[in-house]
Amino acid sequence: MHYTGSCYCGQLKYSVELGSADKARTSLCHCNNCRKFTGGNYGITTKVIRSSFHCTTADRVMIHRDFCVEYGPNAGDFIYVFSGTFDGPAQLHPKGEFLTKCRAGWMP
Repeated sequence: MHYTGSCYCGQLKYSVELGSADKARTSLCHCNNCRKFTGGNYGITTKVIRSSFHCTTADRVMIHRDFCVEYGPNAGDFIYVFSGTFDGPAQLHPKGEFLTKCRAGWMP
C-alpha cells in the first residue's frame, strides 16, 4: 500500500510503502511529552518501519524526537509519523492508546 503526506506548507513531502495497512500502527498518546510537543490533549502518530519511509522532496528538514526512558523505548527500526500529515489520515485509524492514566479528565 502506498501512502503520501506532507507538512503544512507542502515543502516537505514523503511517501510510505507498506505491504498492508497492518504494517502500520496508529496510536494516541496521552503523555505530557506528546501533549507539549503537539500543543494538543494527546499526540496521534503512526508507527512505520523506518525503511518504508521516503522523503520525496530534495530539500528536507527532518525533526527527530525519541522517547525517554520514562515514556517508552527509542523508535529503533521504526519511525513515528504525525498522523495528520498523511494525505489520507483516515486510512490508518488508531489501534490503541498509551499512558491513558495521563488522559485529561474531561476526555471519554
